[in-house]
Amino acid sequence: MHAKRSHLFFIAGLALVVSAAVGGTAAAQSPDLYLSADLGVGRYRSAVLQDGVPISGGSVNKTTTVGGAAIGWQITPTLAAEIGYADFGKAKFSGNAAFPCQPAPSCTSVVANLTGNYQAKATHLSIIGTSELTKELSIFGRIGVSRTDRAVSANIGSRAASSSDKKTEAITGLGLSYAFTKSIDGTFEWKWLSDSKLNATTLGVRFRF
Repeated sequence: MHAKRSHLFFIAGLALVVSAAVGGTAAAQSPDLYLSADLGVGRYRSAVLQDGVPISGGSVNKTTTVGGAAIGWQITPTLAAEIGYADFGKAKFSGNAAFPCQPAPSCTSVVANLTGNYQAKATHLSIIGTSELTKELSIFGRIGVSRTDRAVSANIGSRAASSSDKKTEAITGLGLSYAFTKSIDGTFEWKWLSDSKLNATTLGVRFRF
């Protein structure tokens, strides 16, 4: 169900970007710059640890606090390019995990108690397509690429372990914006990182100049 919903958001966001790119060529304007910032709630979809080791018999705090900022270039009234940064927070976990051991087949796995956290931070480049619903209210879609720094740390019994990597992946989004004035917008957006399997729902503000 969650994967199907993510695909629907991706299709809707892509459709808005394509529509804005095609329709905006006839209504081009002088480029405007804007700054934006947002804050919200993130959710890690999976409780899988590094190397695919699952947690069982424990708990996972999948909800995190998310914050981000971006600078954008309004190419046409309906199309913008944006570069931004987002901190998706830390997801805490605790429970038991089964690790492979040697020699096999006499020893197949070792069960250990563990606690720790998983976090992700992303720098992303996106194309934003916008369609006006009313004079003040608009719907927008996001499609782009993210360079994501991911890290996991865990305490396994009396031992500590950590791992990190960098992943290039797709970032998509779908949201609403409301123009309070000609230079200030409020935003509500849902974002999704494809490989990291995490999403964020945020409220933000956009300043045009």
